[in-house]
Amino acid sequence: MKKKMGIKIAVGLAITTVMIYMAARALGGFDPRMLFSSNVNWWLFLSAVLLFVGGQFFRVFVYPYGIDRKLSFGISCRIVLVGNMANLLLPLRAGEGLRFAFFPPRYSAPRRTRLLMMPGGTDVVVILLLSMLAVPLAAGNMHPSTVHMLKMAGIILAVLAVAVVVVGLLVGRFRRMIHRYCTLGFARTVGWVFCSWVLLLISSWVGLLAFQLPPAEAIRMAFAVFATSNIIMFIPSSPGGLGVFEYAVVLSLHFFGVPEPTAIPIALLLHLVQYAALLPLGTVAYLTGLHLQRHAATALHKSV
Repeated sequence: MKKKMGIKIAVGLAITTVMIYMAARALGGFDPRMLFSSNVNWWLFLSAVLLFVGGQFFRVFVYPYGIDRKLSFGISCRIVLVGNMANLLLPLRAGEGLRFAFFPPRYSAPRRTRLLMMPGGTDVVVILLLSMLAVPLAAGNMHPSTVHMLKMAGIILAVLAVAVVVVGLLVGRFRRMIHRYCTLGFARTVGWVFCSWVLLLISSWVGLLAFQLPPAEAIRMAFAVFATSNIIMFIPSSPGGLGVFEYAVVLSLHFFGVPEPTAIPIALLLHLVQYAALLPLGTVAYLTGLHLQRHAATALHKSV
């Protein structure tokens, strides 16, 4: 498996290089030096990276302090951080599939699937709830289609919530299934996922502040960017959403009157925050996992 993963990461890096080139062409052939020649507060950039890192660790808490307390913190780190790093390097969010490989061997495929789907489904709901806050905060500065989509999502979530309650009251089997999954551990999972996304939202706000934008206006921009980028990123695309993420940010800032020559460096910096946080974290988690595997194999060989 190590060899296969190494090949996948190498191929992913090659694809990422191509996608960076294509994204540059799509965004008007910008010069990456635009970002470094901009008036950026790099201390605030570093703060945004640290906030993003904090958000990742809240997400790691989902397993050992949430839905599966039998999983160690180290294994949870590899499931979350290596998977997120792989999503930056591989197209079509292939990192989601790699997460399966980091569960203990005794975990069956259905159990792994359930443990990945529970926080994944919570992600979707939390992202939509936080994004819906952009409607009252920045509705006048958002694409009408995005506002309409968020309003429809709010209606759908409300209908689904009512449907779950009604079906749970009327159908005993469904009620028992709800009781099985609605545990204290799942409640903690929802809390960790929520805290994770809130920190990522704050990270975007601090990243916008790095360009000396007014703090109050930057909050509205952060919600608009968060909503638009995450809705677009629901569709699997290029590694790390290269080009797609930048387009979402530029589109969001356009409705705030931010010209494209200014919006592109902002988009690059917000995306750089993700890479600066996830690549080191994922690499350390992956290498630590390899070291532990070698150590366990050596110990087993000596004991035989």
